[in-house]
Amino acid sequence: MQSVRSRRRVREHASPLQLRGSERIETENSFELRGSERIETENSIELRGSEKESRNSKSHSASWFRETRDSKPNTMSSPRKFFVIGNWKMNVDKNRINGIVKMMNKAALDPNTEAVVGCPSCYLSHAREHLSPSIGVAAQNCYKVARGNFSGEISPEMIKDCGCDWVILGHPERRTIFSEPDSFIAEKVAHAQEAGMKIIACLCETTEDRKEGRTKEVLFKQLKSLAGAIRDWSRVVLAFEALWASNTGVFATNQQVQEALALVRDWLRNNVSEKVADTTRLLYAGSVNSGNCREMAALKDLDGFLVGSAALKPDIVDIINARRGRVSEILASLRIEDQQG
Repeated sequence: MQSVRSRRRVREHASPLQLRGSERIETENSFELRGSERIETENSIELRGSEKESRNSKSHSASWFRETRDSKPNTMSSPRKFFVIGNWKMNVDKNRINGIVKMMNKAALDPNTEAVVGCPSCYLSHAREHLSPSIGVAAQNCYKVARGNFSGEISPEMIKDCGCDWVILGHPERRTIFSEPDSFIAEKVAHAQEAGMKIIACLCETTEDRKEGRTKEVLFKQLKSLAGAIRDWSRVVLAFEALWASNTGVFATNQQVQEALALVRDWLRNNVSEKVADTTRLLYAGSVNSGNCREMAALKDLDGFLVGSAALKPDIVDIINARRGRVSEILASLRIEDQQG
């Protein structure tokens, strides 16, 4: 019988696939098979029953899982935590917020997704007070200074005083409807960072940009302006919105979304650093719903969504759980294979 000390040495030096007596631990795939008990810790699913005796069958299952995982780019292996923000815009009052909050608080949301809501400034405290602490609350805009004679504006300091630590800046509606230029957005980003806020910084492409083939030009121009204002990239999420595919009846293809996000990540790699390119989360916005979110969630450079109208519906739960469904399908397939083996 091995001593406790020797067992510790085995744990420290063994490969991810460890075989110990009658116990097999598959740490790589987040499975634990102990004695007569099988616990699939991924998605908090527990399957208890007799452990299969055939070691070859188990090895085949583990191999199949790895192949399936690797064929889904960025589905499970990304170091960047999936991120979904549902932006309520100017479409809520207290009564509607209460309904959305009740739905989200009761829903079984994927703990591997960081969920945030974008709330009108007058309801920030109300939303923060009633939402689960696991769900973040973001202001939809802020000004570039802490205080002063700026009627109608809200500062990062005021947002933090409401108990919220996220803010959306450079939203396409601010850029287009309110004509906010890149330089002004950069000033707001710089001050928000100084105030300790976490930022969803937005990039956008208009219908004209797409028609005239200016996608790369406009994205790189916006990125250059933002990058000059950002000092801590670990507290920034970038959101790309294709305005031509937002409530227009036109939908961006997965290939178009991936191409745009790849441009953004490559720009970060070439102009900021490898680390920032590899760790910064990139979101897509543009008519995301429960019907298209799961397929998009597998895109290589996509790390989540900025959601508009679907954030007011039960769709938001499906979107937050967009990655969970794929993991559950893989686990279910493994279970079926074991049962048939």
